[in-house]
Amino acid sequence: MHIIKFCVGLLASIAAIVTALRLIGLILGFVSLVFKLLWLAVILGLIALVVWVVYRVVFPGHAELP
Repeated sequence: MHIIKFCVGLLASIAAIVTALRLIGLILGFVSLVFKLLWLAVILGLIALVVWVVYRVVFPGHAELP
């Protein structure tokens, strides 16, 4: 009987470790996605800033909308 309890406990521990590793992988994948989206937002922001500066240089006296 003790052997059966030991084997069931060992299997439950292995299942818990595998589940924890999968959850860690899922969380790291989500964090990676967030960092990729953040990097994309930074790049798009820099592009918008460069376009705005070029616009201000090309049309310095252009009237702005109120």
